[in-house]
Amino acid sequence: MLITDKPGSFITDISSIDIATSTKKKFGLANLQGKTMKFSLLGFDAEADAINSWLQDNSINLQTIIHINALPDMTPSTLDINAGNLIIHPEKLEPLKGNQPIKFNLEKWQFIGNNWQLSQGDNSINIATGTIKTGSIDIPISDISLQPDHIGIGDFDVNNLSFGGIIPVHVTSTNPVFGRNKSIGSDQKPHYEFRLIGENGSPGVVIKTLPGMKTGEEMKFQNLSLISNGEQIINPGNQPNSITFYSVMKVKPLSFMSGQNYVNMTCGIDLGIPQLKETSGIIQFSKEAGQIKFQLYPLNVSLKGPGDVDFVANVQFNDRPQNLTEGKFTALGTIYEKEVMVLKAILNKTTTAAWIQVDPENQNYH
Repeated sequence: MLITDKPGSFITDISSIDIATSTKKKFGLANLQGKTMKFSLLGFDAEADAINSWLQDNSINLQTIIHINALPDMTPSTLDINAGNLIIHPEKLEPLKGNQPIKFNLEKWQFIGNNWQLSQGDNSINIATGTIKTGSIDIPISDISLQPDHIGIGDFDVNNLSFGGIIPVHVTSTNPVFGRNKSIGSDQKPHYEFRLIGENGSPGVVIKTLPGMKTGEEMKFQNLSLISNGEQIINPGNQPNSITFYSVMKVKPLSFMSGQNYVNMTCGIDLGIPQLKETSGIIQFSKEAGQIKFQLYPLNVSLKGPGDVDFVANVQFNDRPQNLTEGKFTALGTIYEKEVMVLKAILNKTTTAAWIQVDPENQNYH
């Protein structure tokens, strides 16, 4: 590092004493190539803008940018933090701090940190509070340590979690776990994981009071893991793994995906109709005027009957061909005989019976 005659200059021919003024002279700083000065700061790669850095009296001021470039799965791969003035005294460094949010992605997650500080004696940037946006649940966090190649989280606020701000998630787990799992997800590769695990036979997560659920009924999960590649692991473990909506439709939740003002719950669905196996489906929850709304995506409830007579369900979403109300499920469809349309019909399922009803109107007889 070179001392120059003034900040921003590369002239190294300087006078150390100026008898014309009593003001302490401010000298410039530059490196041997006359470009941005690169250095190591408490384990971080850093650089200083020579134009805005100087030496005055017994202190050095460096307009500093800190680089984080070795954190696994971070995008962008290099994060530049404008840290402001690093002031170096003979006996100490003054703390660097900032209130501009620190933002980056961990695969499909977004990290946002607020109110950070880097002090002498630390080997990490300490961040007071923040949020991890997982795409399904936003997790408030605090006491965060950010190192060049590692992120640690001291505390999680799990008291008011929800899927998409719509489905409340009641957390009974007392020890949330966060870290980089070396082998997880469908690809069994390293990913970050946030995990809630039940203890002593209790569930880790409970969901209740959704439309269609009976009072007092609950979805209980022994383990809920959110993975940074966007996947989820929902494991009922020793908890009951199905619940009945509107007294007719048995559901086994598989995953939750949040969108703009809605949450889709992918699940296995059993209507208890003879010859109809459990099928996969999606229930969408949204919120209107503060109330959670229930909407069932059309299910493939087609049935094969004897004599090549089949009921083929209409699964076009825009037609809204299916309806689920308390005690009754109906599905519009068509009865075919040997691939020739015969009649429009309605599949009915109640708590006590299932039958196909021929629509008496709008038939095209041939």
